Amino acid sequence: MPQTGVESAVEVAERLRSSLAYTSVKTADGIEVRFTVSIGVSQLDTREPTIDTLLQRCDKALYQAKSEGRNCVRWAAAAPENAPIRSS
Repeated sequence: MPQTGVESAVEVAERLRSSLAYTSVKTADGIEVRFTVSIGVSQLDTREPTIDTLLQRCDKALYQAKSEGRNCVRWAAAAPENAPIRSS
């Protein structure tokens, strides 16, 4: 979400998670299925060497959410302050 801070991104992710938690789908057999979602959020930092670093942090936050009981949103902090600045 371009030009969105971490706090706003977490709020959007939480609204999505909450909406999905209250949604049900009926199968062809008429069985009602409910589901949950775990979401990892982070923010791109100009000091990051690659987009892979960002994705690794998001993945880490996702697995943290799953290990903490699922159906939640977790965020991963940006690159440490002493990280080298990426050149364009």
